[in-house]
Amino acid sequence: LNRPDLADPLIDEALAIYRHHGDRYGECRVYYLIMVIANYRSDIECKEASAREGLHLARELGDAKLIGDFSRGLANVYMARGDYAAAYPLHAEAMAVQEAAGVKAMMPWLHVVRAYSSWKVGKADEARDHLAHALRASAENADVFTAVYAVFFVAQLLQAQGQLERAAELYALAQRDYMWQGSLSGDVIMVKPLLTLATTLPPATYAAACARGETLDLLATATHYADAIQDPAWVW
Repeated sequence: LNRPDLADPLIDEALAIYRHHGDRYGECRVYYLIMVIANYRSDIECKEASAREGLHLARELGDAKLIGDFSRGLANVYMARGDYAAAYPLHAEAMAVQEAAGVKAMMPWLHVVRAYSSWKVGKADEARDHLAHALRASAENADVFTAVYAVFFVAQLLQAQGQLERAAELYALAQRDYMWQGSLSGDVIMVKPLLTLATTLPPATYAAACARGETLDLLATATHYADAIQDPAWVW
């Protein structure tokens, strides 16, 4: 990721080799690699192009995992651009295809983004169910990756409710364990909307909330909110 001068020629070589040998599955896997790298380089144009190429090829191959992976990736591109209406059906397709095929890898993360696009298009019941699943699964499996993003999402929900100090606490908690800086899915979708907390709250109040948040247990917090968001009184 940090040495594109070394990585990119190898990716190009791999793509050329697979194409030369007519290995379409191998070619599709390279598109997935390109998509992931583009995500962490915050290169949205490259991520979109590789997701589209990969999804087209994955559909031809009929590979459920790759169809789901590319659908999720393309949906996340749309979310990074604020086009939630376009993201929503792709997240739904990704989940339907992968669940039908029994795919397990990255499913908790898919539940997070499926919940997010559902929330943004006004489907609160779907958002609640998918986010609760992600929070609970991340806690049960000590899945820090999913828990961090799910807690960022809960912080946004609290922010939307006007519970700004609590939102700042959860933002600080998730930020403490966040290791994927530069990610479009993380920085743009999950983190950026929370940055206004630092200027909306009085400086001392914000600092105190962040200090409290940094002392919280990530997985215990995920467990707590898996239940809390299912309370009928929770405002979506």
